[in-house]
Amino acid sequence: MAAATSDQSLASQLDEEAKKLVVAGKFAQALEKMEAAEIMSPDENRARRIERVRSFVEIRKGNTPMPDPAKKAAAVPTTPSVAPQPTKPVAVAPTAPTAPTAAAPVSPAQIPQNVDQATQQIQKTAEDLYKQYPPEEQRVRKVLDKFLAQVSMHMQVDQGNDAPRFVVDKNYKMKKDGDKYVAILNQFDLVDKRNDGLFMAPVTFTLTPKTDALIDISMSFPDLMTIKDSGKIVANISMASQKLEGSWNEQYE
Repeated sequence: MAAATSDQSLASQLDEEAKKLVVAGKFAQALEKMEAAEIMSPDENRARRIERVRSFVEIRKGNTPMPDPAKKAAAVPTTPSVAPQPTKPVAVAPTAPTAPTAAAPVSPAQIPQNVDQATQQIQKTAEDLYKQYPPEEQRVRKVLDKFLAQVSMHMQVDQGNDAPRFVVDKNYKMKKDGDKYVAILNQFDLVDKRNDGLFMAPVTFTLTPKTDALIDISMSFPDLMTIKDSGKIVANISMASQKLEGSWNEQYE
């Protein structure tokens, strides 16, 4: 009992350290601590958070999300079952019970390495998707994808598993306008599990490369937003044009 309590205490400490790392945008380091905590004291909510953080680590590396194991398993054809044949009962002498053997310890340091090995093909696929665009647009798209990932990640980790989540248009179209790149997201919603909440689309992003490491970003909201409850519009928010502006420095990613 004392050992279990000690593991839980250490796991809680690792969780707190991981949360601070996520807030700081250090997803890979946070993932190591969360996975180590999960080995010491398994927790269903933490396991779900690990999957989210892992997906953002992959996005930051230029990856696509990990494939869903359940869907992959469903795609594997099953062999037809064979009706069991009756057999004669066979007497078996009872055996003495054996003492349970302890599972071999797993080093938390091994887990990220295993994850990297498992996602090598995914990394290549993601890079191939970006390569269909000109070099400068590749860079701009990667920055926008990382920005959207961080917005969603901070909302989930800072406020817990039941927090509202951002649902964004991942299939946005981008066009070049002079020295700027403009992307319009036709979905940018802050919703709960019932898909109720604040609907803000369309949201327009304008990204302007300034130097080899710096990209200016502006984010423009429409003048009308809606709030839904139980799938019905319960309020409209009308306001003057709203815009957020800032810069993304790739040296500090």
